[in-house]
Amino acid sequence: MKRPLALCLVLFTGCREKPPQQTEDVGSVPAPPASVSPDRLPPGKLLEGETVVFGLRLPRGFAVTETYGSTTIAVGQANPDDVAEYLRARVQAKHVELGQGKLTFPDCTVLASKHPLRIEVAGQSFTTKLFLRDLSRPVAKEQKSSTERWREVGLSPDGKLLNEHELE
Repeated sequence: MKRPLALCLVLFTGCREKPPQQTEDVGSVPAPPASVSPDRLPPGKLLEGETVVFGLRLPRGFAVTETYGSTTIAVGQANPDDVAEYLRARVQAKHVELGQGKLTFPDCTVLASKHPLRIEVAGQSFTTKLFLRDLSRPVAKEQKSSTERWREVGLSPDGKLLNEHELE
């Protein structure tokens, strides 16, 4: 009976020993966590793709589905929140509007090209639509005098016909 008791005492006293304390070098750089691989993106980060719309490079996997006038629609398989974070890094916006199921950059500028845009990010789950609208102003045509405009339609500035024989 004394033997098992002696064996327990020896085992428990061995557990009382404190582990050696680890010393930390002040100049050493901490190693990255083992879960992050240097060749992998962290969750939620998107890569730049090849498609460029109004000077903005869209995330990889996004494709332009419609273009009409000054608006382009692109669709891709990504979480809308991840797409919004991707855009925040690439545009300068005065403010962002949150709506039902969408996020809007009403007046933003693409950092790479200084192009003014309105961007809406809408989607559910892992499908996102981007609505990109060009806000740049069209180049103004050279202004003509009122006399020149009247002459183009065949009238004098007082509204009379320039050449009465052309109507016959």
